Amino acid sequence: EGITMVPFVEAEDFEKFVNEYAEKQQEAYAEAFRKFDVDESDQISTQELQEVLRSLGFVVQPSLVSEIMEKVDYDGSGELSFDEFETLMKLLEDSDGFPQMEQDELKTVFRRFNSASGGSLDVQGFAGVLTWLGHSVDFQDVQEIFDRADGKDKMDYNGFVLAMKAVRELQMKRLSEVFEECDKDHNGTLNINELESALKALKFESDPQVILEVVSEVQEVRSQLRSNRMIVDLTFEDVLDFVQRYRSREGLSQNELDELTSAFRRYEYENSHSVRWRDAYKVLNWFGLEVEAEE
Repeated sequence: EGITMVPFVEAEDFEKFVNEYAEKQQEAYAEAFRKFDVDESDQISTQELQEVLRSLGFVVQPSLVSEIMEKVDYDGSGELSFDEFETLMKLLEDSDGFPQMEQDELKTVFRRFNSASGGSLDVQGFAGVLTWLGHSVDFQDVQEIFDRADGKDKMDYNGFVLAMKAVRELQMKRLSEVFEECDKDHNGTLNINELESALKALKFESDPQVILEVVSEVQEVRSQLRSNRMIVDLTFEDVLDFVQRYRSREGLSQNELDELTSAFRRYEYENSHSVRWRDAYKVLNWFGLEVEAEE
């Protein structure tokens, strides 16, 4: 059926549209649920959850799935009823696809970059946010994403979240291409060697120690969803989780991160979550770098 373009929609018609959309969405959820409820127990295993989500067209980081599972699988049984599954899908929608840690990071960095512009970002500020977060995006794409998300000279937080979703979709597309290129044995997963190749293709510095540490983190989350057996190869969703964690580490091992945290806490100014410029050289000296205050 075609789509009729009208200048406005009456409240009654809009409510009808929303209700019909919700009904069709519930039908799709119910169909996917029944497909994986093979023993007709009205329950699905959390180990099958990623496959259920994939069948609905969702590609979700295991860390986000695990986070939401803690909220809906109250008894820790590892089984979900349809009602619990619907609740999970609602929480997934509300998260905008970002785990809580990433949501907190987005809020923090938005406040950091909008402080001089009255609670909003211009396109230069948005580009600065992406650089701060470690995203490599061409400015032409930055401008296009900014315009699509807000369509104005300034972007509020809601527009910023939409823009970051667009950034994630852009990078997921690139990651999908790299994943396919590096999956040499075409088994739908990446082993450690293939993962290193993928990182290089994505223009990341490849550090074997950091790779192993982050893989271990991803495996720990994944084992909570699938089984107690640690995995060796990573699915696309695992690699998506891996890349986010690897990017956030800025190439640092856990020991280096711990040392950096200790240095920051030592010179943090009055619980402000910041270090004064005049103390910054002390942090550098902490790491053995000979820097004078004037520098």
